[in-house]
Amino acid sequence: MKTGSANSAPADGFTLIELMVVLVMGAIGLFAIGALVTASYRDLTSSRLRTNLQTDADLASYTIKGILEEADTVAISDGGVHVTANYGNDWMKEFYPDPSNGADLIFKDSATGNTEKVITTLSTLGFAPGTEPDEIVVTIGVQGGAIVLQNSFSVFPRN
Repeated sequence: MKTGSANSAPADGFTLIELMVVLVMGAIGLFAIGALVTASYRDLTSSRLRTNLQTDADLASYTIKGILEEADTVAISDGGVHVTANYGNDWMKEFYPDPSNGADLIFKDSATGNTEKVITTLSTLGFAPGTEPDEIVVTIGVQGGAIVLQNSFSVFPRN
């Protein structure tokens, strides 16, 4: 039998070095794809949280604004975190943070005694008289995780 010699034809296939290079390149490619997917998921989650917080801030702001605009008298109490709005003897409504869970903004219809949570992401709430006659400055903040959104606006009761 004849064994291989220096002049024999090369064997078909890949060498061990070539296979190792391909495996390393494939692993690097898979790692890059995994990092991209992870970063995209993190951005998507953060974007959804920010959108939900903005929706909560808008809901609270529009609800408060709508009630205060229709009132003929507005009283601010509890260091500026509680507001009571009246329209004659027809209705009386209140907004304040829930004493047992400060992240809940409570809307109370004092005529019926019913209370409802407006949002559950409240971080700050403030009511203060503005610089103009009948102006009420409302400051509201919402928080989810490390993201905090602040909103401030003025309301002028129309009645």
